[in-house]
Amino acid sequence: MKKSRFIIGASAALILLSACSAQYRAHGYMPQQEEVDGLVVGVDNRDSVAKSLGVPSSGGVARDNAYFYVRSRIQQGALGRPTEVDREVLVLSFNKQGVLSNIERFGLQDGTVVSLEHRVTKTAGPELSLIRQIIGSVGGSAPNL
Repeated sequence: MKKSRFIIGASAALILLSACSAQYRAHGYMPQQEEVDGLVVGVDNRDSVAKSLGVPSSGGVARDNAYFYVRSRIQQGALGRPTEVDREVLVLSFNKQGVLSNIERFGLQDGTVVSLEHRVTKTAGPELSLIRQIIGSVGGSAPNL
């Protein structure tokens, strides 16, 4: 009897501890180094790069003269927020004629934190409280409450 309780308790402890282990997720696509090494700056163009590496999911934001290949690895523990533990960015820049002009690689250590500003647009008209909204929807409007 004691042996079976010990086995059940040990099994439960192992299951609980395994739930606390970190989980990793991969996001994005990064071409193999051999594929990138096959590109020739000044010779390859957008079409040849797309055939060799595939079209990336991200293009240039400010202007359309670059391909961005991004791969991230996210760690998620049992508690807490997900954390990005690794990031690779491959930037292929093109000139105005669409010819490959530069190949750059960046990692997580090269990144900068971009803070996004949360803006809310106010709606037109009066702001109604919850009670005014409920009373107004029951039998007509209740603007004078």
